[in-house]
Amino acid sequence: MQTIIHTVQVMLALALVLSAQIAGAATFYVSPAGYDSSPPWCGAESHPCKSITKVLEAGGDMTILVARGTYDEHVGIRGNRKITIQGGWNAGFTTQSCDPSQTVITAPPDMVGDQLITVSAYSQDSPFGPKDLEVELDCLRIQGVPEAVRLGIFVGSGGDGSRLLFAMQRSIVRGFQEGIFVSARSNSSLEFNLETTEIHQNSSTGLTLRALYGATLAFQANRVRLSDNGGNAVAGAATGLLLTTDRGMIEGTLKNTIITGNSAPEGGGALQISGLDAIGDPLRDDVTLTLTNTTIHGNHQGVHGGGLRVIAAGAKFIKIRIRNTIIWGNTAGGSDADVVVKVFDPAARAEVTARHSILGNVNVPSGVFTDLGNNLNADPRLDSEQHLTFPSPARNAGICGSYRTINGIPFYIRIAPYDDFDGQNRPGFGVRYGCDIGADEFFGSLAPIYLLLLGE
Repeated sequence: MQTIIHTVQVMLALALVLSAQIAGAATFYVSPAGYDSSPPWCGAESHPCKSITKVLEAGGDMTILVARGTYDEHVGIRGNRKITIQGGWNAGFTTQSCDPSQTVITAPPDMVGDQLITVSAYSQDSPFGPKDLEVELDCLRIQGVPEAVRLGIFVGSGGDGSRLLFAMQRSIVRGFQEGIFVSARSNSSLEFNLETTEIHQNSSTGLTLRALYGATLAFQANRVRLSDNGGNAVAGAATGLLLTTDRGMIEGTLKNTIITGNSAPEGGGALQISGLDAIGDPLRDDVTLTLTNTTIHGNHQGVHGGGLRVIAAGAKFIKIRIRNTIIWGNTAGGSDADVVVKVFDPAARAEVTARHSILGNVNVPSGVFTDLGNNLNADPRLDSEQHLTFPSPARNAGICGSYRTINGIPFYIRIAPYDDFDGQNRPGFGVRYGCDIGADEFFGSLAPIYLLLLGE
């Protein structure tokens, strides 16, 4: 009798999951102790599936709650869908506690292919036509097996009208040859957002962003750490972050981001912006990047540009804005260890501006570097985790915001993020000066000076 009752309960639970799927608002459940089948035969809270891949085969929009454990599988997401995958859930799916090291996706022993996670929106995929895909990953550790899997996550869009939105937060990508490769091509649009994520110990490049043939790629990174990538990087490639275009457009921001411990034989040790397009090509080829409260320190490059390397060729236009940022203490085989800007063709332009930042060696043999004031060349006195120490000249040396008057009314324009890499508060709304330079806001035994002055 108990067996019959249990069977009826399971069938009712599965029926609810299936009806939610049909209604377009499905939530599925995955557990290492789940059932090795596909929806509708599994996926309910009381009857979870064992595989993320099997759940995705159900089709449609969905949220997948993943219990803590290890999942040996390749995950592929394609088509016109909205997918959210959340790790960190307990076995009963009652609470989520986000320690990304406890929910692991890694390669199965018999995996064929070189990408562990594939997210793609290509018009040529069946059914043919523009794709609209949104994917969010939360609280996951994407763990590599370098000898078996080259790339951790591939994110790609292509074809007229195709759109891809990818967001990842509270996660780790480590142990691959390449961590994440993002590619927008053929007049598509791609938005890529990283939040509170670590890309760590990949043997080549940590993160690559590429726009080709009329595509646009917008990205934002906040509270991201790119560290200890490289060692086996190919010549010409960055090992922390690489931005490259060929008749495409990239616009991005780095906030509260730490890039450290990366090494490359050539290319930028920490960050490289480069590419080549044909002079006179009607397609625009632009890169605009803003670095705000970012720390680039302790990276190495075998030739030039251990920190930031900007290469403009063809008809490229590259514009870099540096604010409240540390680019210091990087090394290179040549003399231009921290910042190097080079333009190789008359039609190309590269412009770098900096304000309220700490910059080490800056070498601009071609291109334009504009010092907008309040920059320092001094040891930022960072600890091993890239936090500011008490004697750091970066303390209180940054800009928090500014005021602009429109029709006689002053408006406050915020520049520094309201919190730092660790989630600690910076000086608040309305404050102009006193934020720290870099990804970290220093907190010692005393309250920050702006709080003492405000009496808080």
